[in-house]
Amino acid sequence: MTIRGRGKSVPLSPQAIEMTKLQSDLFLPLRKAKVVWLDRAALQKDFPQLRSDALALRFPALCKLNPSDRIRRECRITANWVLRRSAWISLSQSTPNQVNTPPPVNRKQYVEGWRPPRYGRAALFETRAGRSVWPCNEASLWEGEEAGWLDIKGVGVCPGQKPQRDVHGDGLFPLFQVFRELLYQRLLARIFSLSGLPIGILPAYAAIDTGFQCWDRRIGTLTMPAGLLVRRAHRRYAAELPQRYSRRQRIQVEIEMTLRQFGVTSASPSSRLTRSRPSEQVSVRVGSLTVPACSQEHVTAFCTATGIDTEGMDVINLQSVADPPQGMDAMLVDFGQFYVVDKFHRPLVSLVIDRPFGWGGVIRPNDPCFVQPDPRLVLDPRYWGRTPLPDDESRTFGFPKDTELLGPERVGLRLAAALRSGAASLPDVCRAIDRYVRSGTHHLTRLLPQSANGSIR
Repeated sequence: MTIRGRGKSVPLSPQAIEMTKLQSDLFLPLRKAKVVWLDRAALQKDFPQLRSDALALRFPALCKLNPSDRIRRECRITANWVLRRSAWISLSQSTPNQVNTPPPVNRKQYVEGWRPPRYGRAALFETRAGRSVWPCNEASLWEGEEAGWLDIKGVGVCPGQKPQRDVHGDGLFPLFQVFRELLYQRLLARIFSLSGLPIGILPAYAAIDTGFQCWDRRIGTLTMPAGLLVRRAHRRYAAELPQRYSRRQRIQVEIEMTLRQFGVTSASPSSRLTRSRPSEQVSVRVGSLTVPACSQEHVTAFCTATGIDTEGMDVINLQSVADPPQGMDAMLVDFGQFYVVDKFHRPLVSLVIDRPFGWGGVIRPNDPCFVQPDPRLVLDPRYWGRTPLPDDESRTFGFPKDTELLGPERVGLRLAAALRSGAASLPDVCRAIDRYVRSGTHHLTRLLPQSANGSIR
């Protein structure tokens, strides 16, 4: 492992957006939304107008406050800045459907957002796009601010689509899953930081409670608070999968191998490569998607040669930005697929774009390169593993008895419920998430002294 410093990280600029590749969409402002988690440091790094000295120029009364009151006031100003630029729901999602309760919106006002290719439930918004729906006094306070972009996940389905009761078709992001994503995001950031690896995590700026409810596939009823995740705007790769033997493929494999030392994997059960036999036809599937094939003979020969069976093989599922900051080998985005186990049993496959069936290679459990969790590093399953939900919480949240959830999902459910009941506030949620990550990784601090540099080679 060679040593290399980390580079400066910058947000996407309006000039960097390739507008010809984006689909325009209309969004309505949510009237009852509120910010429930905030990363001021990330926002201040990417948006200079939110730094303390810049805020004092726009809000002179801040200078008269004592330090603690000033910090609280700056937090409220920053949260309101995010809310005015992020609390949107698509016009298509706002119509009556089976996946959410009617969102509280103002149908006389709307803003324009942009959908990059393969953006199912997310969209890009220019930070000044909503000025037309702001109160006049707020618009004047932010006059002349520098333009920027926000990526918001959970804003509803695309134009011409109808929300469906499907994980990839409902257009929404349950608030408890927003918190799960934040917890795994921070877990991976801590692992990479302590390990000294130049792997970045796309900054998340804020979490928003939309003020309406949505469905969950394990419950079926419209009882889950819906949320939004506000992130740094970024570009994805044109192709979802890397080319075989490319640097991108190699880095993906090495990141997965590094995480597996801690018991963490991106190879979720929902994306396994399996052989199925509906009726008399054999097919190869990744999750719920059938891999295209020329003929039954090709499928049968491929399964025989690779050993794919109905038990399936794990598939690396790492998403990253197309242009990581200088000094970083990769910057990861999307963390809903990660989970933690104490042992790996299935072969691990790397999918590529330029090979039949996407086959980019396999590492089998008996291979010397196959990584099992290091007993010294493996994460505590009480925090990060999958365990049955207690009976009282199953009844409270409406899950079937003995439903198994990951630790971050359980935390997310409790935080979302506490927010809706008024028992928790934004500062409470920020403290709870930070405390959970610290407690769940405390053993790593003494085992992996933090390194400022490092590189996967």
